[in-house]
Amino acid sequence: QRLVRDTAAMDETDTHLGTLSHLLRVESDPTSAARLLAQADVLLDILGQQGRWMTVADWGRHLRTLAETEPPSRPEVTAAIAAAWCSFWTAERLALLARQDTHERLSPATTGALLDGFGAHLVTAIVAGLRDPVMADRARALLAGLGDHASTVAPMLAPQLTSATGEVRLAIIRFLGRAGAAYGSKVAAVLASGDDAGVREALHALATMGSSAAAITVARHLVAGPASTRPAAAEALLRFAPAQLQPRVHDLLANMDFVRRHPGLAQQLLDCVGRPVPADVAPTLRALTRLRFHLWNPALVRVARSAAQLLQA
Repeated sequence: QRLVRDTAAMDETDTHLGTLSHLLRVESDPTSAARLLAQADVLLDILGQQGRWMTVADWGRHLRTLAETEPPSRPEVTAAIAAAWCSFWTAERLALLARQDTHERLSPATTGALLDGFGAHLVTAIVAGLRDPVMADRARALLAGLGDHASTVAPMLAPQLTSATGEVRLAIIRFLGRAGAAYGSKVAAVLASGDDAGVREALHALATMGSSAAAITVARHLVAGPASTRPAAAEALLRFAPAQLQPRVHDLLANMDFVRRHPGLAQQLLDCVGRPVPADVAPTLRALTRLRFHLWNPALVRVARSAAQLLQA
C-alpha cells in the first residue's frame, strides 16, 4: 500500500509539473508566470528530496528551451523563465544533490542529464560550493563526479582558473588535468604563479594529461623551477608513459649541468632508462661514466657507476 501511495504521489507531481509546463507556454502575464514558476519550484524541491534528478534535469531542459525559443511577443515572461533557469541551483538544492551523491554515487547518465539541463549554471553552483567551508568537501566530490563529462565541463571551468584561489583553484586544476591535453597551456601557466600548492597540482595535472607537450613542460620545470616544487616535478615526470618519458630522460641526462647540480634526480632518471639501452642513449651514458673521477662528490660517483652498469647490461 505504501508503494502504491508513493507511486500515486509521484504521478501527481509529474502531472502537476506537466500542467505548469503547458501554462508557461501560453501565459502572457509576467506576474502569473512568476506564480507558476514558484509552484514549480515547490514541486522540484519534492523531486530532489525523492532523488528524482532525471526529472529535474528534464525541467531544466524545458526552461532552457522556453527561454531560448520564446517569441518576442512576451519578453517579460521569457525573462522570468530565463531568470528561474539561471538561478535554479541554490545552495540548498546543491546540498540536496550532494547529500544524495554521498549516499549513492550519481550515475554518469544523471550527471550528464543535469549538465544538459542546466549547463554552466550547475557548474557555477558547484564552484560556489567549493568556496563554502560547510559544502566544500561535498562540492569537490560532485565536481569529481562530473569527470565522465570532462569535455563538456572543462570549457565552463577553465575561464574561472585565473580568478580562483586556494582549494577552489586546486580543484579546477585537478579537473582540467582530467579534461586532457587541450588544457595543457592553461594548466602550464600556473607553473609561473609562485603558488607552490598550485604549482604542485598543475604538475600532477600535466602528468594526468600524459601528452608529449606536457612531459616537456614538466621536464623544463624540473630543470629551471624552484627547489620547493622540484620533488613534485620529478614525481610528475616519472608518471608519464615510456613513450613520453624516455625522450625527456635522455635530454635531462645529457644535460651535464643538471646532473652535477642534482645527482639524486639523475640517479632516479637512470633507473628509467630502457633496457636494452637504446643506441642513441649510449653516448650519454658513456659521458656520465667520466663522473667517477669526482671523488669529492660520492653522489656523482654513484651516478657514474649506475651509468657503467647500464652499458654493461
